[in-house]
Amino acid sequence: MTAELYAVIPLSPPPTNRPRLVKRGKHAGLMTPPNVTKWRAQAAPYVEAQRPDEPYTSAVHVDLVVVLKRPQRLLTKRHHDGLMWATVTPDVDNTAKVVLDLVTQLCIWPDDNIVCGLTVYKLYAERAGTPRLELTIRDAPEGRREIGGVTTFDDPIFAAEQPRKRSTKGATDGDL
Repeated sequence: MTAELYAVIPLSPPPTNRPRLVKRGKHAGLMTPPNVTKWRAQAAPYVEAQRPDEPYTSAVHVDLVVVLKRPQRLLTKRHHDGLMWATVTPDVDNTAKVVLDLVTQLCIWPDDNIVCGLTVYKLYAERAGTPRLELTIRDAPEGRREIGGVTTFDDPIFAAEQPRKRSTKGATDGDL
């Protein structure tokens, strides 16, 4: 069992693009956009400082909280001071990919295919808050349970969920 990694990266995530195919003479290759390369170089020390003693080798769960700079239009008094949902770019899937690739690059795990659970939230910062990225990596839970007919893991992230009650409207005794 590897210790939990928790890192706060005080940087906005880059507007992420996928690697692009480039051709140089007779050779073709993939090029990571320069803004992503620069962001990885700036973010690496924050994650590296929290590196666990042992690399992760089995299933892990990653929590990612992306906090973006609050736009001017949301700084008025009629908007509350706390975190707010952000529905703008960058997309959460692209942001997650950049962070997972960074962790792979730092050899904290052998490959990001060991990530079995991923939770990503994208929010605007508090009124006086700063942009940041909060990363938590922990071993995936071992136990299993059923929620609404779906087998899930015994884990605090599922604690708030309650099994859905099946509707009995129009059902016969054989259906229940």
